[in-house]
Amino acid sequence: AAAWAADALPFYPAGWPAGLALACGLATLAKPRVGLATTLLVPLLPIGNISLGLAFVYGAVAAAWFALFAREPGAGVAFALGPLFAPLGALGLLPLVLFRIRSTARRAFAAAAAVVVTAVVAVIRGTGLPFTGEQTPVSLSLHGTDGPLPAARALWTALAARPELLLEALAFGAAAALLPYVAARGVWALAVFGGTVMVATVLPLGDVSAVPFVAAIWLTCVVLAVPDKAARVYHAPRKMLEHFSG
Repeated sequence: AAAWAADALPFYPAGWPAGLALACGLATLAKPRVGLATTLLVPLLPIGNISLGLAFVYGAVAAAWFALFAREPGAGVAFALGPLFAPLGALGLLPLVLFRIRSTARRAFAAAAAVVVTAVVAVIRGTGLPFTGEQTPVSLSLHGTDGPLPAARALWTALAARPELLLEALAFGAAAALLPYVAARGVWALAVFGGTVMVATVLPLGDVSAVPFVAAIWLTCVVLAVPDKAARVYHAPRKMLEHFSG
């Protein structure tokens, strides 16, 4: 996450992104909280290079994010899974991958943030937006914005112009939050959950195939419906979150 931000946003000299990624990784291995803080700090200067106001907004969000994930710092960078999963058509697996995050609120925020970050990465790369396939980049008038309030308004206006992204973020956040409770209630609860999540996530889709989302949701339900296999699968996402770094 840190390496991509350092490379994609103009500020750091050539070669620095790899070094920053290594530093974040070593910090995470030594002390996960320090690793999370370092990863969140890396994009601050490049963002400030674009807009001081945007840097203030990002700094406030990053501070709140660190406070939220301080007790589970390994899960604090789970939002970076969104841009990694999107090209594979695997965004629908986010609730399953985040299953082992202990806090309901953290699961919800991690899944919702993964959707938003996926959209941000798509805009920076100039690729199609997730869930809609729209190729038109989002227009943001942030250059030279010194105040946090104008920057926050510009960001909200851009998000409000794409309500399907907000709906998907809410749907994935709710799905990730509720999944452990649903899984504990058995197969029929999972079946109802799968159908509900499919409706909530597939209906807002634009010119994007719904097949990967449907397949991922049903795969999630099938995996969790088989307790013995699920018990083995649960450990993989947890370990990935614990060791995932910038």
